[in-house]
This record gives sequence, C-alpha cells and structure tokens, in this order.
Amino acid sequence: MTEQGEIRLTATLSWKFRRLGAMGAREILHRTGIALRDRLYTPSWARMGAREACGELLSGVNWDEVRFRIGGLGHGLGEGASLLLGSQDARSPLVCSLREGERLLGGSWRLFGVEVKLSDPPNWRANGLSGEEWPDAPSKMIEFRRSDLAGGAKWAWEVGRLTFLHTLAVCYAVSGEDEFAERLERWLLDFCRRNPLGHGIQHASGIEQGIRNVVILYSLSLLLRAGRGVPQEVLEAALGLCVQQALHLRTHLSIGSSGNNHLVAELSGIVVVASCLAGVRGGDRKVNWQRILCAAWQDLGHAVTAQVHPDGTPAEQAFRYMPFVWELVLTGMAAGQKRGLAVPQMMVERLAASLEFARAVRLANGEVPSVGDEDDGRVLLPAEGNSRLDLVGNCLAAWLGAPRLSGTSGCLAALLFGEGDSEVSVASDGERVFPEGGYTIWRQGEVVLLWDHGPVGFGSIAAHGHADALSVVLYIGGEPLIADPGTYAYHEDRAARDRFRSTPWHSTVNFGGRNQSENCGPFLWGRKAGVVKEGEGYEVQWYTGERHWRRVSFESGQIVIEDRVAGSDAELVFVLGPDVEVSLSACEAKLSLNESRLVLRSEGLEPWRVEPGEFSPRFGWRVPTKRLCARFVDITSTTRLAL
Repeated sequence: MTEQGEIRLTATLSWKFRRLGAMGAREILHRTGIALRDRLYTPSWARMGAREACGELLSGVNWDEVRFRIGGLGHGLGEGASLLLGSQDARSPLVCSLREGERLLGGSWRLFGVEVKLSDPPNWRANGLSGEEWPDAPSKMIEFRRSDLAGGAKWAWEVGRLTFLHTLAVCYAVSGEDEFAERLERWLLDFCRRNPLGHGIQHASGIEQGIRNVVILYSLSLLLRAGRGVPQEVLEAALGLCVQQALHLRTHLSIGSSGNNHLVAELSGIVVVASCLAGVRGGDRKVNWQRILCAAWQDLGHAVTAQVHPDGTPAEQAFRYMPFVWELVLTGMAAGQKRGLAVPQMMVERLAASLEFARAVRLANGEVPSVGDEDDGRVLLPAEGNSRLDLVGNCLAAWLGAPRLSGTSGCLAALLFGEGDSEVSVASDGERVFPEGGYTIWRQGEVVLLWDHGPVGFGSIAAHGHADALSVVLYIGGEPLIADPGTYAYHEDRAARDRFRSTPWHSTVNFGGRNQSENCGPFLWGRKAGVVKEGEGYEVQWYTGERHWRRVSFESGQIVIEDRVAGSDAELVFVLGPDVEVSLSACEAKLSLNESRLVLRSEGLEPWRVEPGEFSPRFGWRVPTKRLCARFVDITSTTRLAL
C-alpha cells in the first residue's frame, strides 16, 4: 500500500470510530444486525436487473390497475396548464419548466446554477460538472465521501435524482409534443438498465433512492394523465427499480443518529411506491404492500415531528432545507391520502408551525437567511427561476388551508392536491422568539435581524448544523448586510467545508480562531457547545471550556449587542455581505449596501480591522467578502448598530 493510501485508510478508520461513538447501543446493535444479514443473505430480487425484478415481484399484477394508480398520483397540472397560455410571468414554474425542457432537448441543464452539458442519454457515473467518473463497482465498495475520486458525489447524485424527468413530463403535459416524452422514456429506461440496485455511485446513499422513486412515479403520472401510452418496457423497468429501491430502503432506513431529512426522503419514497401497489390485483402475492404502506406512513409522521420543533423551527438548524423537507413530505402525503390514510394531527400541527416560522423569517426576495447547510434540494417542478420556499410553501399552505407566503403560482399545489389559491399573508413588524429552536427574529419593514441562540443541530451528529451559536445576521430588502457565510461544499472541498461551518466564519465571538463544538468530520460534530438562558441573554458554553454571553436588544431604532467573554484571545466578528462597502475610523465602522447605511460603534474592543472572508449564495458557489474583526480589551463589549 502506498503512503497516500495508508493515510486515507487511517482517516477512514478514524472517521468510522468517531461515527460509531455518536451512536447509542440500540442503534449499533441494529446496524450490526443489518450488516451481518447483508453479508450472509441477499434476497434474489436484489441481485436482479430492474425488469427482471419486476417480473419476479409483480408477476400476475393487473397492469391496467397499476397504470391507473400511477396516473392517479396527485392531481396533475389541472388548471395550471391552461393558465400558462395567458401567463406573462416569466418566473412562472410552468414557464420555467418549458424553458428548461427546451434546453434539455438541446443537451443543456442547469446543475446548481451552472450550465452543463448532458449527453443523450447522460453518463450516470460522471460528475455532472467535471465529467470525471466514479468507479463501476458495487455501491458498498465506493468511498463516496472521498473528493479525489470524481470531485464529490453530490455532483453525480444530483444528475441521478432524475429531477429533469419531471421537467420533461411537464413539458409534454403542457405542449403535447412527443419529443419531450420520448426523451424522458429513453433516459429513464437507460438509467434503469445501467444502474442496477446495489451497483454504482447512484445506489450508495438511501436518500437518492427515495427521491428517485418520487420523481420517477410522479413523472410517469403526468405522462399517463396527459394520455401518453407509456411503453410497457419502460413501465416495467421503472416500476421494477422503484420496487427494488423501496424494499431495500425498508430495511436500510437512516435511523437513530442519521434520522434527519434523509429519513424523510426514504420514507416518502416507500410511501409513493407502496401507494401505487397496495390493493392492486396480484400486487400483494409476494410482498404485502398494504402493510409496507401503513408502516412507512406511520414512520413518516414520526420523522416529521422529529424534524420540526413545536415552535415550527427546523431541528436540523438548516433553514434552506425547509422547502426540501416540505416537498418530500407533501409528495408522500398526496400519495398516502389517495389511499385513504389519515394524516396524524401532530404532523399537521408541526407542518403548520413550520409554515409560520418560514413566514416570520422570509426575506423580501422570497428566500430565508442561509443558516446551517443547504444543497439546493428540489424534487418536482425543479426548474430554476422561482423561490423554492414560496413554491413549496404555497403548496403547504394550500394543503393546510392557510394563507400563502407570496403571490407565486400555486402550480405545485394544483399538481399534488388540486387546491386553489388563498390570500397572501406576510409577517408583521416587531420581535418574535422561537424558544425550542432557539431564534429571535426582529423585523422592521424590509429590515430583518436574526439572532441564533439554539443548539448546533439535529441529533447526536448534528450533521447539517454550523458552529454558529449566538451569531446574528441582518438583511435589508433581501440582501445581506451582516451575513451567514452559507454552505458552499460538502465532500467536494474538505478545507472549505470546515471553514464555512466554523465559528470564526460566523458573526459571533471566537476564542483564538477555534470552534465552539468539536469538528469530527464533514457531517459530524463531536463534543458540542451548549446554549443556556442567562438573565436577559444567552450563554454558549464551549466544549473546550470558554464561555460567551450575549444579549441583543432594540432601543430607539438601534440594535444593541452586548457581549461578555470568559476565555483567552477573544475576538468579535461580523461577516459582511459580498456587496457591502465598509470604511473604518477608530472604533466605528460605516457599512453601506445599495441605498442603505449602517453605523456600527463599539466599546470594549480594539479598533476594527477588515479581513478576507467568503460568502456562498448557493450550494457550489462562493464569492469573496469581508469580515469585520476586533479583539476584546476587557471581558465585556457593547456594539450599537444604527440604521
């Protein structure tokens, strides 16, 4: 073994031991049992190709009923398609889908906002940006966490989620042009042939399988609703793969320490498949799909209540994952409700609270502050050009019978539930505190201030959280004046991953450039900082023993930030938005953003200095920005921000 190989092996083993330490005894026993069973016994259907598995598991099924069930997923586009004919809104989801569909026919697609070329059919093993290929090997043998193999699995997985199939289905449903449907069917059939279960990068993670099930079946649903006679070969291959993925997911769920949005995707992927087969004549001969449907439905309810705190805040401490989780839940719910399953009241209450939290934190441009991780997750109507928060949030509002977040088209709501639009309601000015999630939001017109006094993230590994306790962000008209740095990368760039989720890269206090919580890997926090209420403020207790207390108040049009530290080499940082200009004089900093001005005055600090920083406007993107930094001269400081 080469020296480089030994280093990688050591790093892999070290990560595995740290990851094991984040699990409880019950989870370890469960995962050990699954691993032993996988090694000793592989079901025959798991060793087959997609069409062969379909013949094995669905022999004797009534295909007319299956087509009817798939076509009955959701409600189709309904009035949305006819509204398109007179639409002048270039950002309408259907208009955006038509534009993207035309680009797809020309071999172009937007991957994380970057125009990339797709061959016909795509290379499913390739990094969609660079073209580098992942190994043609069993999925369990592929080290997808390594970036040196093909530049990061995320860039291949996004292609393998097949979301562009739904774009092609929408284009066919609206235009009736066969070229869109033919492209969809050809690419889907090729994917099923070239990506058998358990082989290749596309089956290395369960969340990908769950999302793929949802996308495939809702895409076929649109074709069938539009009168397309989907070839039997395509239907058998697609359903065979979906059935294999659902059965595999059922025994390989992301439970315990991994039970974040991945679990929601996996369960929704099972529900959508099972809803198409439960009760179909001949469908339950070898697999009890009704039992699988009911079990996954119940688990989905539990997963949602774990994902959302009672006050509506996301337990993952990752704001831009909210619409992604909503969409996964809504697609599963639309399928389950068609089969007569009742939605648990607790689930309804948590989703309603989540919508209201989103309303409170929504910015003027339809986005939310980039707190925690985000990876541009989308499922249906994936074309860019509109706010995912508004598109999916308005669908959730329609299902709840609540006011919408914005006037954005209710196309997704029509697709899933056939619901009409409701009135729009925006958050009122003033201060709101969300105690379970740990956020205070203050609004005044287009000015939004967010103060984070919550935990690191969800569960024992807090995978998508950042070490940003007590940080603040300030937006004006949807643009960041004091910013959260965002995400930028997952496995693609380990050094950048560490920076963007580190304490010094956020607008809070750090001690000697270190982290509040122990960084044990790209998605693994070890010993964690804790936040407690202390008087009129909150105190974060670092895993290394340092302490930082902060109080944020609003006095006579000013934002007042009071800090108290216990630890050496304390430094206060404000990360600025990339378009912010700054000028310094003594302990005063003047910030300007477009027509807005902010004067920042401080006491108890050394003079401000400007250092380089980074800002990620979306996954895979980064631009240079500035960081205002000042060291403490005492144990307390007061900073006043006057607009």
